[in-house]
Amino acid sequence: MSNQTIPLFTVGAGVYNDFKDNDLTDLVNYTKQVQYLENVSNLKSANYQIFEEQGFSFLKEYCTKAVNHYASDVLGWKVKLEIVTSWSNVTLKSASHHVHNHKNSILSGVFYLSDNNSALRFYNPFEIYEAFDLNNYDNLDYHSFNSKFWDITPLKNTLIVFPSWLDHGVVEQENDSERISLAFNTFLAKGQQLGRPYAFTGLWI
Repeated sequence: MSNQTIPLFTVGAGVYNDFKDNDLTDLVNYTKQVQYLENVSNLKSANYQIFEEQGFSFLKEYCTKAVNHYASDVLGWKVKLEIVTSWSNVTLKSASHHVHNHKNSILSGVFYLSDNNSALRFYNPFEIYEAFDLNNYDNLDYHSFNSKFWDITPLKNTLIVFPSWLDHGVVEQENDSERISLAFNTFLAKGQQLGRPYAFTGLWI
């Protein structure tokens, strides 16, 4: 039977792997010295402004440019975003990261400082996949229309940008090396006007 399937509402993750500076040794060493807190099944830094520390400015600039590229070129938004919080994550062997999303943020991102990373897993937001068990998992050809989740296995120096409301987590780290990443949240940069004042939806940031 011949038909055309049109993706109606698509959720995308931006994968940026064009970071040019390959020597991040100082940043990796810094992440190993900061104080960490337990985060259910992995570790997160107590510092939630890690991009403001000395030596991180070039990486903050790269990540800011990437999230605004995603906002404008992918989503078509005519706004400017800025990074408002940033922290480091460490996942040890046999550890994982629980399913969560990021409140009070528009777009979020994760930059990877390590190799041999376990996958970043995104979960399908359409609830029908949780309400019914419709798949024969032994023979299913997975694609974006029928998957309950989608894994992205990041390489070192890769940045992944995604909508903050999208549930995600990290699968178990199976190898001996530490999985080290820098995560951040964004919000509207100051000095912008949103909405349409004549429709009473105007908002000034």
